Amino acid sequence: MSYKVLVHPLVTEKSTLQNSFNQYAFIVNSRANKVEIKLAIQETYGVMPLKVKTISQMGKLVRSGRGRLSRQKNWKKAIITLPQDKKIDVYEAV
Repeated sequence: MSYKVLVHPLVTEKSTLQNSFNQYAFIVNSRANKVEIKLAIQETYGVMPLKVKTISQMGKLVRSGRGRLSRQKNWKKAIITLPQDKKIDVYEAV
């Protein structure tokens, strides 16, 4: 792996509610696959995830300057499901 897999935790209202179900959301590198994400979580937090779901998000169109259209970057989100007895503290780095 020549690139950083986990970019940062995704802290939104929805992802905070998912924490009670042992699901955590992360922004990950667009080229990362589920196996690499699972290994990165295990190396970083010391917990093996049960399930990894990924969502590729298209960048939104935005207007800048004199009405010129540009596009925000595309990004990838991963939702990690942990075993019932395991927890991670993703907010200590935020």
